[in-house]
Amino acid sequence: MAGRIRRIQKEIADCQRDQSSLIDLKLVDDDIMHMKGRFPGPPGTPYEGGMFQVDIQLSDGTGNMGMFTAMAMSYPFQPPKVKFDTKVYHPNVSSQTGVICLDILKQAWSPVLTISSTLLSVQSLLCTPEPNDPQSPTFVPAPEPVLSKEELEKRRKVQDLVEMGFEADRARTFLIRANWQTEAALEDLLNQ
Repeated sequence: MAGRIRRIQKEIADCQRDQSSLIDLKLVDDDIMHMKGRFPGPPGTPYEGGMFQVDIQLSDGTGNMGMFTAMAMSYPFQPPKVKFDTKVYHPNVSSQTGVICLDILKQAWSPVLTISSTLLSVQSLLCTPEPNDPQSPTFVPAPEPVLSKEELEKRRKVQDLVEMGFEADRARTFLIRANWQTEAALEDLLNQ
């Protein structure tokens, strides 16, 4: 339990020190298991210029269960619950609740991921929506927009890393961190 709290404290401190990601993270009512994260809309997208807030709740595994079951049911072994507080029109975000449909927040979660990398993945989802995996089954995607050369290039870079065996969300996150420089992103991915 104390190790988990130390990890969360370190993740929060690391996120607050990292000025390059532009992610802001604050505790809600001094509760280490509940935070608000803020990040800017990605450049070159309709979200550019906006500031987006998400609610983050970490599972603590409390309840009537054994110690090992409780550990397996708590962060970092279970993904955080992340939802947009800011209203966002996006195929992978519920317009009613702000719930996000993102694989790393469900079945693709790994304990090596952090709060910061999760928020970077959420931010990168704004760059490359997944209309074939909508949050709401009643969502009807708009016709595919004509993409700029820059956006096509970004998608090609993500696809190149996917073809090397990396998950699309992780590839996108590391490309954003590396300012869309494929070699730098690849080096960071291999060093993790």
